[in-house]
Amino acid sequence: MITVYSRTRRSLNRGSKVFWFVVAVFSLSFCLLAQMSLTIFAFSHQHQDNRTEEMSVFIDSSLSQKAKEQLIEKISAAVEGSVVKPVEATEVLQEEIIKLVGNKGNIPSILSVQYPPTRKLEQIEASIKTLQALKGVEAVSTNLEWIQKRINLRKALALGIFAFCIPMIVLVGLLFIQGVIRLNSFMKHEQQLLMMLGGSSWPVRGPLIVASFIAAFLSCLFGGILYAITIYVSIPLLEDAFEVHLMPFWYVNIFGYLLLTTVVCLFVVFWAFIIAGRTKPLDF
Repeated sequence: MITVYSRTRRSLNRGSKVFWFVVAVFSLSFCLLAQMSLTIFAFSHQHQDNRTEEMSVFIDSSLSQKAKEQLIEKISAAVEGSVVKPVEATEVLQEEIIKLVGNKGNIPSILSVQYPPTRKLEQIEASIKTLQALKGVEAVSTNLEWIQKRINLRKALALGIFAFCIPMIVLVGLLFIQGVIRLNSFMKHEQQLLMMLGGSSWPVRGPLIVASFIAAFLSCLFGGILYAITIYVSIPLLEDAFEVHLMPFWYVNIFGYLLLTTVVCLFVVFWAFIIAGRTKPLDF
């Protein structure tokens, strides 16, 4: 009995060059898709974890230790979600402060407030007003103009990444669809013949679906190897050059690889089902 799988094997033997060409294109497409996912993940990770000192809060030096601790608790509550930590005044900073306060004994305690990147400028401005109103806070030093520029820069980078990735994802999707059409090219005659003889859906569509799934699975395997080689060679160099963390943890890479493999295989099988179903019966 001639099964779908035996027909698939026979068709692949007949069109082996086309099949392996499609696998090569799929592999490069999968590698590109994985690298784009890494780019989006790395940007999001840096965006969420990057905290930069946004302001300095000066506390009255005449306060008792207990009063300072209570005031620090109020400051932390006013800037909830931010990192608040004391700053040791360097000699240069002390000299600048002494010029303002008159003598070394009046040098105030300094707190550094580091806002998360997701904090809006309006929220920062509201926090500054709240801090300035607290008794014991002598001054709040920050640069709102620079904060606004950094917020705009992050927005521009995010838009740039998505403006690049969305067309690339569409292009990769079209490459997968074109690959399925190429596989269908050397199976089409047999599909048309079966349609003419009244073949049901699975015998007609089955060989293309199986062949497309095999091509997608092999491409995810080869593309994953290519992706691993490229990132484990290039990413450490970029991290050393720019002093940032870009490489996801190994389990994130594995989860992302399995997720992309599942999506690619389902996408290719879906289009194989659609394309094979558009076959018209052979007409003499």
